[in-house]
Amino acid sequence: MDSLLSVNQSYQVSALAGSRSIDESALISLEQKIQPFFINPVKNDPDIAGLTITLKNAPGTEAVSSFLYTTEIKDGLPPFTLPEDLAPGPYMMIFTVMGHDKKIIVKAEKAIYYLADRPWELEDIKVYYPGVSATHLIPPGAMVLFEASVSAGDGLDPYIAWYSGRKRIGGGKLSDGAGKLLWEIPNQGGFVRIRAESLPFPPIDGQNPQSAYSPAGPVLKGKVRELSIPVSLKGEIGSALAPVIEAAETEDEKTLQYYYQFAGNLKDSKSAEKSSELVPVKTDAKGETPAPLWLASGTLYGLQVGPGNMYKSPAFPLETAPGYTEYFSFIFHLKPMADGILFDVSLGEIGMELSRKEGNAALTLTIGEQSETLNAEIPEGDEFITLPVDIALKTAAETNNALQDYLDEGSRLTVNFGGEEISLALPAPPRGLGSIRFGSEKAAVPATGAKLEPKEEAVKKDAEAAAETAELEAVNSETAELEAANFETTEPVIAPVLIKEPDFPVMILDEFVLLRWKEKTRIVASKALPEA
Repeated sequence: MDSLLSVNQSYQVSALAGSRSIDESALISLEQKIQPFFINPVKNDPDIAGLTITLKNAPGTEAVSSFLYTTEIKDGLPPFTLPEDLAPGPYMMIFTVMGHDKKIIVKAEKAIYYLADRPWELEDIKVYYPGVSATHLIPPGAMVLFEASVSAGDGLDPYIAWYSGRKRIGGGKLSDGAGKLLWEIPNQGGFVRIRAESLPFPPIDGQNPQSAYSPAGPVLKGKVRELSIPVSLKGEIGSALAPVIEAAETEDEKTLQYYYQFAGNLKDSKSAEKSSELVPVKTDAKGETPAPLWLASGTLYGLQVGPGNMYKSPAFPLETAPGYTEYFSFIFHLKPMADGILFDVSLGEIGMELSRKEGNAALTLTIGEQSETLNAEIPEGDEFITLPVDIALKTAAETNNALQDYLDEGSRLTVNFGGEEISLALPAPPRGLGSIRFGSEKAAVPATGAKLEPKEEAVKKDAEAAAETAELEAVNSETAELEAANFETTEPVIAPVLIKEPDFPVMILDEFVLLRWKEKTRIVASKALPEA
């Protein structure tokens, strides 16, 4: 903002950076010529002796140079460049119009953003929806995700401000996640215009990037991109799992236990009860619950899930009864992002964990000392996929009929995944609570289904595994040789898991449905009758 120490508006001064005034675009790059000029001609003004330009750090008062530029008016106003050793950053350029006897006539400060030779570009902004949209019309109240594509050189942390029309709706540094904006569409029809403005550094004095509107349009300090989205009451955000939901609503015996659409929140889409919301598992350094993070792919966005972003469902009671089978259908609409554990399920004493490695999935079941694995392929690509897991919990019938008890085969767990099925005997009827957790801090089980061995045995028995372990350990060490030497010691050490725990998302979760129902078990003679 200009600070004029004289009421005489005839002596306003500015400069061109290239072909644009720094009042319109305050961006200056390496070796770019800066041409000072007076808004109004002053060539023959007897009161003006010269012009001095200095530079100071923003927002402080420390001068970068005492005289960056000085000239006498009679000699004209030649162009100049910024010092070669000037570091990239925001600065205040101070213009001082001098009179005779070193009297200051006018002093003005203008913010500039010096890029040096660093590249920086606000390329475009995109919009993503929480579900499929056949009409491309967005209903009022929908939560949409905007994302700005920004490229920046080393040492730059661009600042982004978001606007709807003239109203600011978000902003901050790119490193703080401000490149994304989750926003609720206002309750109005027509086209809603969204604008992103960006600077290569946070704005000077914490001020927001401002747009000075004129009849010709906005005059901007940074770079800007815009888009318009059509809003209509006829718009609808669809669901990839709509057929599943519709079938559950028409079949009386089936219960829709949970339906999470992740439309910008962790709410159960079929329940208004807060107790049905997903709960973050981890807290931040202050012990506070972090806000959910959202990721986009294609035209959809969903919940970011990984070791640092884990969530659990409310617990639900198992409704097992003698002679009945309880069915569960876990259906996910997700996009795999990296190797790791996608989710694990607890049904009383039964554990189930789905992990992914190199495009292959392993569903590992654990009942006491028993452990079995089903394998399936999870394709790579940018598309979301639907992933169902079907479970049947059969509780043994309590009868006094020896033959019926023999044919019943007791309580069993049956799981169907990826077209394969496993059936395991249960040591006791299933009891207790069920729950599901998305994401895990543990490393993934290899997709082959093989169990990881203890460290001592792994290092001694598997040279290849030890080499891979050493390589993973060496990633953040000074040298791979020093890390590899650690595995040559005869002292027992705890081996790192062979699959490196990712510090990035393992999946984007777009939707999740849990269906459950119970049926009386039909006993079928699947084995030979005992000899008399």
